[in-house]
Amino acid sequence: MRTPSRTSGPPRSSSAPCPAPWGDADNVIYEICNEPNGSTSWADIKAYAEAVIPIIRANDPDAVIVVGTPTWSQDLAAAAADPLPDANVMYALHFYAATHEDDLRHALSTAVAGGLPVFVTEFGICEASGAGEIDYASANLWVRLMNELDVSYICWNLSNKDETAALFKPGCAKTSGFTLDDLTDEGLWLVDTLKSPGFSREEVALARAEVKDNSAGAQMLVSADDTLQWTFQVADRWEEGGRTFFRYEMAGSNYSAGVKSWSVVVPFNGEVTLEDAWNCQASASGTRLTVANDAHNGNVPAGAFVRDVGFIVSGPADLAVVEYE
Repeated sequence: MRTPSRTSGPPRSSSAPCPAPWGDADNVIYEICNEPNGSTSWADIKAYAEAVIPIIRANDPDAVIVVGTPTWSQDLAAAAADPLPDANVMYALHFYAATHEDDLRHALSTAVAGGLPVFVTEFGICEASGAGEIDYASANLWVRLMNELDVSYICWNLSNKDETAALFKPGCAKTSGFTLDDLTDEGLWLVDTLKSPGFSREEVALARAEVKDNSAGAQMLVSADDTLQWTFQVADRWEEGGRTFFRYEMAGSNYSAGVKSWSVVVPFNGEVTLEDAWNCQASASGTRLTVANDAHNGNVPAGAFVRDVGFIVSGPADLAVVEYE
């Protein structure tokens, strides 16, 4: 985890006012006691907070104050058992998805269910060291849970440090005008998770996607959302007139509520031309093929399937569907 806080000695306090702009700013959040660790107890943290918070309140009465929790800001239970009396205080949770999994997610759920206001002021999707492998599955579970609980979260870290947790590649020296090529795998994941602020959804999907094998018989997952999950198969391919033709068969599985209509955008790694389609309405534009239901197969109840849908496209020999993660 990151910079440990001071863990011993008496609390420090000061009557000096905060810098003038802070007290008048609506966008400033105060976090005290960053990642208490070692032998630091909640009683130690609470005593420090009770000394410092009145000073902040004297200068910024309405500010949100986040207080760290024991064990590198992971022990929410201790704070929940003896919270501070200030109504505008939140409690910090820090996690790294490849290290902290079900046990800490359960602790978050329990704390929030008990009424503790929690703010995840630091998290990453790799190991707690800031290095190592990314655990996308655990990261996605964390985000889903935080969204369900209405818990705010901040990803570490906005730097080009040569480590997994950095959002920018080590060679990126920019201070503005960033492109997707400047982002690390964690950076791309975060932009995708936040619904691509500053970038188009297609750009981000392509940057994070893997181009699948386009040989006959190859299968792939193209998209999955709250309604239908689509799989595609290259049923046939052939050469004609200097172009390569591909016949795709597609099927949809409805794992959610029933729908009355459906539409899916199929991204390719190159420009495509639609040659034919059956049991669907299809159109091509650049590298995208949009496939929508026909009159007879738009109604798909929960648990049902869409089958016998397909299309033929032509394009370069290396044309391939892009599979989303």
